[in-house]
Amino acid sequence: MTPLDAVLDRPAPANAPLRPSPGAASQFRVLVADDERDIVEAVRLLFAAHDLSVFAANSPAEAVAAARVQPLDAALIDLNYEKGRTNGDQGLDLISAIRRALPALPIVVMTAWSSIELALEAMRRGARDFIEKPWDDSRLVKVMRSHAELGRALRRVGELESEVRQLRSGVDGVVISASTPTHLPLLRTAVAAGVPTFCEKPIAEDPYAAGDLIELVASSGVPVQIGFPRRFDPAFQAAKAALDSGDLGWLTTVRSTTLDPSPPPAAYIPGSGGIFRDCAIHDLDAVRWVTGREVLEVYAVGSNRGEAFFAESDDVDTASALLTFDDGTLGVISNTRYNGQGYDVRLELHGSQGSVAAGLDEGLPLRSADPSITFPAGPAHTFFMDRFATAFQNELATFVEVAAGRQPSPCTVTDGLEASWIAEACTRSRRQHRPVRLDEVRPAQPA
Repeated sequence: MTPLDAVLDRPAPANAPLRPSPGAASQFRVLVADDERDIVEAVRLLFAAHDLSVFAANSPAEAVAAARVQPLDAALIDLNYEKGRTNGDQGLDLISAIRRALPALPIVVMTAWSSIELALEAMRRGARDFIEKPWDDSRLVKVMRSHAELGRALRRVGELESEVRQLRSGVDGVVISASTPTHLPLLRTAVAAGVPTFCEKPIAEDPYAAGDLIELVASSGVPVQIGFPRRFDPAFQAAKAALDSGDLGWLTTVRSTTLDPSPPPAAYIPGSGGIFRDCAIHDLDAVRWVTGREVLEVYAVGSNRGEAFFAESDDVDTASALLTFDDGTLGVISNTRYNGQGYDVRLELHGSQGSVAAGLDEGLPLRSADPSITFPAGPAHTFFMDRFATAFQNELATFVEVAAGRQPSPCTVTDGLEASWIAEACTRSRRQHRPVRLDEVRPAQPA
């Protein structure tokens, strides 16, 4: 056993032994090992301008310790760590040790005492490239950026493979309710593992990134249910049943409203995707589901009269959209982040023979101007979890049936993506001040 093997066998320390460069969380993470601190500092300064964050090590033992505890994307290591030593054996042993700890980590070696034989031996031990001191700055950056990008991709593949193994170890179903950027990769992982999956809306930050998902899920046979709880609210379901039965005649107008009592935190807005993708998407799915029709065109507007952080993110705090369906029905969507009366969610269906509404309960955050009217008695809804408690319970109970194979998914990937396409069209319409057809934003379907 070599001294470096002993380092590998030690229990991992609770805290990482090395400090990364500032901003390391969003940069490529590169281990730089060299006994000369001036060289490490020079590399750190060079890399800082190129999204490469340096984890410094001044000995092979420090480098191996870092490889055990840091999520690294690449390593740049010297081959000699003692003055007067030029045979490179310390660096070669370090390559072997890092390779045992992190088999996929790209390693680039550097030394002032280069030779073809030493380079070949370093490659044989697992190095991917060779840099000679003194280095050319542009080449060093290009080489390390390339290997760091590869390393990060390989690390992510390894993480996904680990997740797949865990999912295949007896899990009956997966519920994805993490932050929006994680939805698509987690959904892909669960489907690859063959595990029935419930995924909160939206499927992806960018629906264009999910273009192959419908075919992927269909070919896999894995049931996937997208989370739109209004489909499971008893009043929404009763409204749909009234329309489907013919009691309302043909539909003239469908209205859907989501009025939040107060805005979310400022930090939430930049990553929310905007009011149509984040808030109105529930209305957009609801009107498509209840009518059973597809939206052809939208015209959307918005305004800002509240906090400045909405406009700073090219978002609005209040919005409306006019939808035209393929059978001529008109849809009206209303949203705001500032509804002081409470959390107001309603659905109205107006037909040639009758009209119904969902959301007209005693908690409706709206009062009549007629003093003789006592409805609604209150208290007003103020929180979506309370307003839709029954819907959430019904939704997850349904997913259990879906996961067990006792019923098909009532809200498919196709449904989830279609709501996202309508939200995309609304966002574009609001920004460009014009009507937008869905076929402008939705990718063409193969013939």
